Parts: sequence; C-alpha cells; structure tokens
Amino acid sequence: IQGSVTRRVTLPWIMPGVIAGGLFAFAVSFDQFVVSYFLATPGQTTLPVEIYAAIRKGFTPEINAVSTIIIVVSMALMLLTARFFKFGGEK
Repeated sequence: IQGSVTRRVTLPWIMPGVIAGGLFAFAVSFDQFVVSYFLATPGQTTLPVEIYAAIRKGFTPEINAVSTIIIVVSMALMLLTARFFKFGGEK
C-alpha cells in the first residue's frame, strides 16, 4: 500500500520540481565546458568538447545544425513543461 500512496499522491506533487530540476541540470551541463574539457579522456568526449574541437577546425554546417537542434529541443522541453504543468497561470 505504501507504493500506491507514493505513486498516486506524492509523485504528482513533486513531478514539476523533478522535471524542472532535470531541465536545469541539462542547461547547466553546457556551462561546465572547462571541467568537461579537462576531465575528458581520448575515447570519451562530451558534446560541448566535441563542438569546441569542431569549431577549432573551422565553422561547418554540422556545428550550426547541432547548435540549432540543441536550442530547439531546449525550448520545446521548456514550453511542454510549462504547458503540461501550467506554470504561472490558472489551473
């Protein structure tokens, strides 16, 4: 019965905070380029490090496409979250 209460009562109340925290962590992870750059191993690179390496070689359409996709996905997730949980409006 404990799992049922958690699933039906607690989880719906904390879900907006969990999703907002996940989106915030996603956004902040792109700001941690320096840490990623120094801790990355040759066989394991993160997306910001990969973009930086590509920019050092010169701007290409792939960099523009990846950057556009990241911006569009981030905006879509924020809009969906705001619409789903009705932040700042009447419920």
